[in-house]
Amino acid sequence: MPLSLAVVDKNGVPIDGYSVTSSSMDIKQTENKPPLMALSVIPHSNDSLLRIRKQGYLDGLVFFEGIQGPHSHQTTLIERAPPITFDAGLGGQFFGPLGTGVEIPPGSLRKPDGSAVTGPVELYITPIDTSHPIVGDGFPGSFYGVQNADEEQEDHQLLFTYGVANITFEQEGVEL
Repeated sequence: MPLSLAVVDKNGVPIDGYSVTSSSMDIKQTENKPPLMALSVIPHSNDSLLRIRKQGYLDGLVFFEGIQGPHSHQTTLIERAPPITFDAGLGGQFFGPLGTGVEIPPGSLRKPDGSAVTGPVELYITPIDTSHPIVGDGFPGSFYGVQNADEEQEDHQLLFTYGVANITFEQEGVEL
């Protein structure tokens, strides 16, 4: 079953050179003619997640509530902010674009195997303007919250935010 995926930057300009993976569905790239990538997927009724990756950009996530027929989707990849390098043993307080900040206690970062991180670390603080019609599409998810079972309101309520940012730590290309 065909799935067409268009990937654009924050200005709506098509991006190429990205990869698409999924842990929940079998996909095969059948064609790549920017701005569209044609994929072949096996139809199913389960929820699925596509991960779109490109060096220098935040990962894009596309959620599907089952795919039963031909489908087309556009998503935005957001360029990563420049790295802030610091010593993991010292920690510190760091600020990125638009005043987004994070405080890292000394020695608090861990590698994927659970061991302590030492030495230089790259910190990426990338704000996401969810109010922008194109950039907001790069936010992985919706802004709807699910009510508790005992609440007597609609199933989903719109959430509001003063800001959203992606904060990522890496050392030698490995996410911490």
